[in-house]
Amino acid sequence: MNGLPLFRSVETAAAITDRVLVAFSGGKDSVVTLDVCMRHFAHVEGFFMYQVRGLSFQESIIRYYEDKYGIPIHRIPHFELSSWLRYGLFRTCDIAVLFGDERLDELMGDAPDVAEAKSRIQEIKEHRAESLAKMREAQSADFYFTVVCESDAQKRAVLKALGAPDWESFVNGRLVAGRLGV
Repeated sequence: MNGLPLFRSVETAAAITDRVLVAFSGGKDSVVTLDVCMRHFAHVEGFFMYQVRGLSFQESIIRYYEDKYGIPIHRIPHFELSSWLRYGLFRTCDIAVLFGDERLDELMGDAPDVAEAKSRIQEIKEHRAESLAKMREAQSADFYFTVVCESDAQKRAVLKALGAPDWESFVNGRLVAGRLGV
């Protein structure tokens, strides 16, 4: 290494030609490279190698720098994309091929806390759908009142006493009336 700053190579290249094509990823290194090249070359174009075409967060970065510097940044497929597609990187797993491999459960299965969370979310969805159907049927959502609890623990206790799930914010009036014998 001759100890000269890296941008000396850009200055050297600019002395030979006035055109450059910059590989642009949107990361800090490619942004700095693009900025340095804009200062030393008369004609600059960029290229971006995508793995998935048109992702909005990537497109917004690319458009920002196209507008900032007034240059085109060409979108081209990543050179390994055809191999990834050919060998199935983006395909769904073929369970029939892997059936019987005990490692599959570990690789493809949910961690216990994730499985529990999914189960809880499913319960909530089912209960809300059921409650909504009952409310629509009885049209009991026309009149309502608010119950103010002193704490989350008290709210949970009230809901438990009513036989309602502790995650609910709304309880059907028929449920309350039934529990109170009204």
